[in-house]
Formats: sequence, structure tokens, C-alpha cells
Amino acid sequence: MVTKILLIDDEDELLAIIAKRLQRKGVECVTAANLTQARVHFGSEGAEYTAIISDLFLGRENGLDFYEAVRKAGYSRAFVLTTGDEDGDNRVRTFKRTDPLFHCLQKPYALEMLIDLLLPKAVGGF
Repeated sequence: MVTKILLIDDEDELLAIIAKRLQRKGVECVTAANLTQARVHFGSEGAEYTAIISDLFLGRENGLDFYEAVRKAGYSRAFVLTTGDEDGDNRVRTFKRTDPLFHCLQKPYALEMLIDLLLPKAVGGF
């Protein structure tokens, strides 16, 4: 099984670092610097992603809105929200409590935490 992850972050340097580290682990990474790009990638390949990793605050947009949209579209695999402010949106607590495939990592997080969170599950297909 090929592990394919959609990475969404408006910090270009961070996006490149995460993608590079995951690619070294054999993960195929598709990157998006905003939700407009993410929607295009998801629209054409949504069912192929074993996980989506998204920043919470993306300019005027919000990673939780994207989470709700992809769940509504039938995406039922892992979704990891990354944020510097876990309390910045009340929905984070709700989703953590109600969706076992929703994860939230507080920035700055150790990249190993993300790798440990995703890769063991990717082998089993999430």
C-alpha cells in the first residue's frame, strides 16, 4: 500500500521540511499552501489520501472548515490538525472527542510525533 498524504500549511518552509522528512520515510506527499489548492488536490484525488495534515489558521481560512468539508464528502481516514493555538476554535475539543481519526498537534511539535502518529497506522491502512 502506498501512503499518500495531503499537507496543507501556509508556511512554505515548514511545508517543505515536513514533506521532505515524510518522503524520506517512503510517504508520497502532495502539498498545498492554502485551502484553494487543497480543495483542487482533494477534488481530484481525495480517496487516495491515507491522511490529511492541515494547519488550523490559513490566512482567512480555517483547517477545521476543510476537515468538516472532507468528512461531509465521505473522507474517512486520518486528519491531523496542527496549530499554535489549540484553544483557538472550540470545535477542536469536540472533534478530538467524537472522531478517533482526528488528531491535533500543538505547534511547535516534534516531527517525530507526526511520523509516529501516521506511519504505524498507514501500514494498516488507517
